[in-house]
Amino acid sequence: MGKYQNSARMMFCVTFLFWFSQYAYLPYLNPELQAMGATATFMGVVSAGYGLTQLLSRIPMGIAADRWNCHRLFVAAGCAMAAAASFGICFFYSPAGFLIFRALGGLGAACWVAFTVLYSGYFPASRAPQAISMLNVANQAGRLACFALAALLVGRFGVRGCFLLSGGAALLALGCCLGLRRAPDAGQPIRLRQLPALLRDRTLVGCSLLAVLAQTVAFSTYSAFVSNHAAAIGAQPAQLSGMNIALMAPVVLVNYLVARRWLPRYGLRPLLLWGFAVTALYCLLLPLAGRMAEVYALQALAGVGNSLTIAVLLGGCVQGVEPRFRATAMGFFQAVYGLGMSGGPVLMGVLADRFGLPAAFWAMGGVSLAALALVPVLLPAKSTAAAR
Repeated sequence: MGKYQNSARMMFCVTFLFWFSQYAYLPYLNPELQAMGATATFMGVVSAGYGLTQLLSRIPMGIAADRWNCHRLFVAAGCAMAAAASFGICFFYSPAGFLIFRALGGLGAACWVAFTVLYSGYFPASRAPQAISMLNVANQAGRLACFALAALLVGRFGVRGCFLLSGGAALLALGCCLGLRRAPDAGQPIRLRQLPALLRDRTLVGCSLLAVLAQTVAFSTYSAFVSNHAAAIGAQPAQLSGMNIALMAPVVLVNYLVARRWLPRYGLRPLLLWGFAVTALYCLLLPLAGRMAEVYALQALAGVGNSLTIAVLLGGCVQGVEPRFRATAMGFFQAVYGLGMSGGPVLMGVLADRFGLPAAFWAMGGVSLAALALVPVLLPAKSTAAAR
């Protein structure tokens, strides 16, 4: 890593603060919308807006970042949009404001492509998958820290205080971007006519399709409607953040193990099979939880499932991709899984309105089981062994 060591450390801090900002207020979105009289379907649309802007913008961002090697600019832009989204919701506190500025936050999150590529560029090409997985540790640690701090502050400053906290963290991340160096140029950037060849990478395509299902479940359950279930059994505002602390604590640890030990040792398939099985179990049991202690325990289970699906797919999708195509490949991967981020919450909301929240959770358990069955089909042992 050499002369890029300080930039890599600063990038780790920027990532921590950026995702701290994106998630500090997440546990309160649906309860606040419900207090305003919004339906479950509208809550799903608000969550979907966050994914839809990513779906539409990630591939163009990846191509632009590769073409002009301007990853630092996209990182700074992502931090600026995260700040604008947080302050925008705080000062336009209405269902429409939630929808518009949550979508703007999604546009900022689309810059995650540039985060991963810039950080991996500070390392030798052979260490790129592990570097990306390590950066995901900063991602998850930022989320864990924001939930812990929000739980302490919400009782004193209210939910709007969480939005202000979020905006402040994003501004701090933007300031830290000044300390980043440009990564080495990976060579001739990808051209549009080369995309079909890139998309013949079976591991990239298989990981992307499985990520659609993983994000469908994630953004419908433990990132969105679990707060509705918790509120229904009497959870207080601080407990909503505590619920997400229970989710994120194992995520940080398991992500670290995935990056350092499990992914290089076992490869994609075994970890994904376990991950989807654990996630399915979470979805099937959550509606039966009648006390917050049970919800906390199940959230921890969901955290393990998250790391063994999304983190593994994130680290594995670019293993066979040339360094100069990596931003575009990551953009494709993240754009495709945006289908799950945008479609999943809407589907969950519609199912909850029509059949009730328990049935919606059980349906997501079925999605996880379907993903479990598709792992051997989309990622044959030969291709995953080669990637490893």
